[in-house]
Amino acid sequence: MNRDAYDEMRALEDQHWWFRGRRSALREHVKHALASAPRGPVLDVGSGTGATLAWLAGLTDPARLIGLEPEARALELARGRGLCVHLLCADATRLPFARSSVALVLCLDVLEHIEDDAAACLELARVLPPGGQLIVTVPAGPGLWSGHDVALGHRRRYARGELEGRLEAAGFEVEARHGFMLALWPLVWLVRRWRRTAVGSPDAAKPKTDFSSLPRPVNLALAKWLAIESRCQRALGIGSGVSLVIRARRR
Repeated sequence: MNRDAYDEMRALEDQHWWFRGRRSALREHVKHALASAPRGPVLDVGSGTGATLAWLAGLTDPARLIGLEPEARALELARGRGLCVHLLCADATRLPFARSSVALVLCLDVLEHIEDDAAACLELARVLPPGGQLIVTVPAGPGLWSGHDVALGHRRRYARGELEGRLEAAGFEVEARHGFMLALWPLVWLVRRWRRTAVGSPDAAKPKTDFSSLPRPVNLALAKWLAIESRCQRALGIGSGVSLVIRARRR
């Protein structure tokens, strides 16, 4: 991600409907993982500007939380939050932790940035003991590729079953999976297809993210809708959506 994208994220992610909706989609998974994983550190891989860490601090002891982020600008913004958590500069392919030393790992919209995501999955498995928990989100659907992905530094969007295969090969058992943002999928597809048709390749001009500020009532309504939709998708195991959510256990 470029510097402007981090500044944009810091300005939006605490209240923006997409980020709030993602946290709603993850809440029950995090509660389950905290209850079932061995006691120990909770690692947020690719912690960005710290919004997830701030949210997790309300669900567990902040002293357990470790944010790992390779980008200096993101760490600078995260430190500005004044959180009582540990922040480290490192990346997902070389985690600075001993084998089986972490109880729970969150890896939210990170693997799509990594060239060798299979190696990253092996590294995530290395730091977790048997029974340790992993929660992952990734963008789904290669057909939704757009300038938004380019601006965020994505290398891929995941096809059906692709990430599950990586995780199982690395030593994980997938316990739950569901999509995120299903109802808006047709609109996202139409908008991104129109942009590709109208302006050509997403790489042709300076790419921008799709994040933008909306009027407060609209922002609130979308956040609430995603919370309701996510509960339904989780309960029914519906795997379709703009993103994919997976909770897995280290075998």
